[in-house]
Amino acid sequence: MPVYKFRSFEELERFEREGRGIRWNFGPDRRHWDQAGEFLLPRRYPPGVYRFRSFEEAQDWTLKWQVRG
Repeated sequence: MPVYKFRSFEELERFEREGRGIRWNFGPDRRHWDQAGEFLLPRRYPPGVYRFRSFEEAQDWTLKWQVRG
């Protein structure tokens, strides 16, 4: 995508009037909404407080929980 530089707003308006401006007709498809849903939906964490004997044990539990979720 090219980067356009303008010295004034008049120059920008003339550029868009000539049909060389940015096309703002974004139509999201199913893939877009699926990707957006990953960020918009709250992630549910398992309730409670968990204690682990080592960092590795905690990391293993976290990875298993994320794979299930």
